[in-house]
Amino acid sequence: MFNMTVDKSDEFYLAIAKDVEGHSFLFAGVQSNGKNHLLARVGKGRANHDRVCQFIFKFAFSSLKGELFDEGISRRKGRRHAINYVAYTINYQQYLDFISLLQQIQGKKIQKSYECFKPVEENGTQVTLTYTDETTVLTRPIVPKPAADEIIEQMETLHCTNTCRHSALSLVNYVLDDKQATQNVSKQFFNDLPYQTTLVADDGDEFEKVIREKKVVHQFVRPTPEIPFYILPAPPSSFKNLAPLKLKVMTELYQQLEKMLHIAPESQETAYKFSLLKNLYNEKMGLNEESLSDFIASVGEWRNRYRQELKTLRKTYFFDRYCTRQTATEKMFSRFDEYFAKTEPKP
Repeated sequence: MFNMTVDKSDEFYLAIAKDVEGHSFLFAGVQSNGKNHLLARVGKGRANHDRVCQFIFKFAFSSLKGELFDEGISRRKGRRHAINYVAYTINYQQYLDFISLLQQIQGKKIQKSYECFKPVEENGTQVTLTYTDETTVLTRPIVPKPAADEIIEQMETLHCTNTCRHSALSLVNYVLDDKQATQNVSKQFFNDLPYQTTLVADDGDEFEKVIREKKVVHQFVRPTPEIPFYILPAPPSSFKNLAPLKLKVMTELYQQLEKMLHIAPESQETAYKFSLLKNLYNEKMGLNEESLSDFIASVGEWRNRYRQELKTLRKTYFFDRYCTRQTATEKMFSRFDEYFAKTEPKP
């Protein structure tokens, strides 16, 4: 039995991913003590193995029987495979919601299980996660959300408008309790997701698994530490009752977080700049009672504090030697100044 101790304040996340074969799946993880650990991995596939012609016909014009499969978070030691992905921050409570939903699905199926890390004990802010495929009494009672039955039903069919990608998106929306959370992610399973990494089986102690009657040395899988792994914060649509100006500013900031990763994503400069903007976003979204004047003042102060970092170009061209070019982030803050100037009362 494997146990892991994490803190409730650690960054849990859900990631939608696509492998080289075109299959979309979902994995959950946690960033704890500077390390990235996978906690669960599931993906929808066809339950029955029809002939190719039957599969194509049913997929296009009818539907196939589908299942949400446990795809496992361990692989043969050292195995690597490339994926593209998009990941979203969730909190500890939302991870409990996710595990609770898997256990609901497990309870409705015969001989169906999901082997993953489940919260079984709390001690203050510390949580013990146990790796098991058994239905487990979680650390606190979880009341299923109203959409739970609809999500479970969606997992039971597979067709061109309800693919592995659709189901992965629905699971993220369910956990975030926000139907718009993944609105910028393509629903077409053949389209790549925006960011890239490699999953590598090198996390934790080695252990043996019996596969096709042979013992194989496995390790848990994690995103490679050689490439920055980016986790987007919860989108603005997940927050309620935001003032119109704050919603406008935070939406643009969130969009910048999404777009900036298309330039030099593997560089430490990008990782650092992303973390700065993400911290600002999380700080402002966490201050629900902040007045509009305080919000405007604090954004301006933050900009002045990190002005040098904001003006750093992460991709340069030969003509940059001869002229000064604003970064996209600087342009965004200039737009914020315009919004704030229209809002502040004139003397």
